[in-house]
Parts: sequence; structure tokens; C-alpha cells
Amino acid sequence: MNGANQRLAAKRGVGERFRWLGHVRNVGEVVAAADFVALPSSHEGLPVSILEAMAMGRTVVATRVGGVPEIVQDGVNGLLVPPREPKALAQAIERLAADGELRHRLEKAALETIRRDFSMERMVYATEKIYLELIKENSEC
Repeated sequence: MNGANQRLAAKRGVGERFRWLGHVRNVGEVVAAADFVALPSSHEGLPVSILEAMAMGRTVVATRVGGVPEIVQDGVNGLLVPPREPKALAQAIERLAADGELRHRLEKAALETIRRDFSMERMVYATEKIYLELIKENSEC
């Protein structure tokens, strides 16, 4: 797929604006070097890649699909765009590239979201709560 994307980018005269990395062993290093992360999916569940990027203090721009809006709140801790609308995605990317203050505000909110809603303690508590409720329901039968 990268070959086709590279040819298309070259044909449109923007190929030199991209770094085509190929296989990457340590994705964390790439994310750490990025100003922000984009996930323009047309289908998603609850993408761990967004959680990881936010935990690393990166702003996320993503499409409003699947479980993404459960993580990213548009304009609060990231940016959401409609799926299959490249112009909207490009505008959001341009906005993040041009506005360092916005990125910084969204990064801080993203970290807070991860700490508040996706910490290990919170996930263990929520899982334990479900199990305890199931045990209670089954013992009442």
C-alpha cells in the first residue's frame, strides 16, 4: 500500500512532504518525535493507538467512527472529523500545525483524560465492579 500512496503523493506534487518510514520497530519513538497524531480510519473499535498517543502527551486528530468519540472529545482533548472527508482532515491537521497553543491545551487535556479515565487503577476497579455485580446477581438466583 505504501508504494501506491507514495506514487499518488508524487503525482500530486507533495511526495517530498512525507517521510515514508516503512516497518517501524519502536513506534513510541516516532510518536515522541511527532507534533501530533492522525488516525483517519473509516472503521474502528476502541483504538489503543489513540490511548497510547494521548498518554505520550500528543494531540490526536481522528475520524468520528466506532469508539473514537468515547476517547476523543472534539476541541477538548483532541480533534474529530467526519470519516471519508479528506478536506476536513486536512483542515484539522493544518489547524494543529499552525496553532501551538491549541496543541498544548489539547495535549494537557489528553493526558488528564488518560489519567482520569484510562488508568490501570480505574480499569481494575471497573472490571472488579462488573464481576462483583455478576456474582451478586447469580447468588440471588
